[in-house]
Amino acid sequence: MGITGTPVPMPIPPQPEQPALLIAPFEKDEAKAKWAAWAQYRQIDAERKNSLDMELVLIRPAGFRWEPRDGRRTDEGLFLRRERLVCR
Repeated sequence: MGITGTPVPMPIPPQPEQPALLIAPFEKDEAKAKWAAWAQYRQIDAERKNSLDMELVLIRPAGFRWEPRDGRRTDEGLFLRRERLVCR
């Protein structure tokens, strides 16, 4: 509380901008850069070992959008909305 007894708002720290969703197709170098950017954004290791000495790798949110054989545009696809740690 402030001197007058009124609540003092706490400053909100700036949030880093979320990296864009990675949509296939993409090149290997682009994928590695976006993978590292996502790990830095989430402040987690991109690769690590758990207590059982298993190697875990970060899978960042990404998507794959496809087009039907008749060539029309669609928003259909597969999307991973949250990151996961999976065993290598």
